[in-house]
Amino acid sequence: MKYFFTGITGLRNRGVEALVVSALEGIRAIDVGAEFLLLTDDPAYDRRVLGSDGIQIVANSDGFFTPTRFGTRQWLRAHIGDRARKERAIQHAIRSADLVLVSGGDIFGSEYGLPGLRRQLAILDLALSFGKKVVFLGHSIGPFKTSEELEAWAAVAARASLITLRESLSYEYVRKHLGAASARVEHTADVAFMLKPAEDCQALIKSLGLPSGRPVVACSISAGIVNFVSGEAKAEQHLASWLTCIAHVVEKLGAAVLLVPHVQESWHDDRLIMTRILRGLPPAVAEFVRFAGGDLRAGEYKALIGRCDFVIAERMHAAIAGLSSGVPTVVVGYSVKGRGILRDVMGDDSATDELLLGVTEFCQPDRAVAHVNSGWEKRAATRTLLLAAQPRLAAAARKNFTMLLEAIR
Repeated sequence: MKYFFTGITGLRNRGVEALVVSALEGIRAIDVGAEFLLLTDDPAYDRRVLGSDGIQIVANSDGFFTPTRFGTRQWLRAHIGDRARKERAIQHAIRSADLVLVSGGDIFGSEYGLPGLRRQLAILDLALSFGKKVVFLGHSIGPFKTSEELEAWAAVAARASLITLRESLSYEYVRKHLGAASARVEHTADVAFMLKPAEDCQALIKSLGLPSGRPVVACSISAGIVNFVSGEAKAEQHLASWLTCIAHVVEKLGAAVLLVPHVQESWHDDRLIMTRILRGLPPAVAEFVRFAGGDLRAGEYKALIGRCDFVIAERMHAAIAGLSSGVPTVVVGYSVKGRGILRDVMGDDSATDELLLGVTEFCQPDRAVAHVNSGWEKRAATRTLLLAAQPRLAAAARKNFTMLLEAIR
């Protein structure tokens, strides 16, 4: 069969890569001869990462589904030819596919605005108009802040063949708002729980020069999370909290720090804020900080995170790399996905609260340090719980593809 994937911004976001690579492997396990068409905003880079073995990269159209910021005449002169070619290629790819899949994550919510939501939904509405089956694969959905957003999503989702939700809060929300259509809704887990860590990373680990004799704390710091913090000084508060936390980890906990830039997109490049942090650290602290800033794959980052002793993560898929490797992980969150995924992993709300801190609270250095301390002190018990949960989480992730196989049939 031929599968058309949408919902992919690009693999410079290693969370997107973790979802895509895991989904491709999951589908190949149930359909050995599967072929893929991947609609992406970053076609040249993604083609280099994925290669061409049964995979065709389709370039998304920048202006097809979003309002232009330019005057109509100037924009038409500059873009109409390229836009029309991309539109035709997208339509041809959808028509040639047997099934349309929406890659997972949290792209269907209010956090990224109504234009972005409509852009994602427009592709699915087009596929449905062509008579294609549509499957949402491993998502967090909502909660939507406006009825307009909810109604726009529900109008498409109600016609989907299958919706799998990666955490219980989204599952409960979708069941409530889809009503009679909820029979096609399944509670699973994020497909990236299946992502395999890269093998033979010893040379990479050695190149980082991590100090010997110290535990290692991986820090996944988001360049974009401050957009979800109120107040004019939010960026400086966020930076100050990280500088305080890293100094505390080195000086008080006696650990080394590994900075993990999980997203390297041009508009949200985690390497930029990490460079600011490195500039702001005192030399005595910086001596024990390392920066994994190369063009590493999601599996390589998972291998690095998996050999750490503790994780502090603002990027959800860096957190999943830790949780799925049995590494105690504090999640700095801003949406339903953090609480929902942690709740499913930990098994109850009280255990979730011990590992989850909202980004607004994190921007208060004293609260950030206190939360890190609490997680650090309980890390042995947390690690035992996470390792025991691995079979359950892996089975829940594989369920995405069991359900997909049923939908295909």
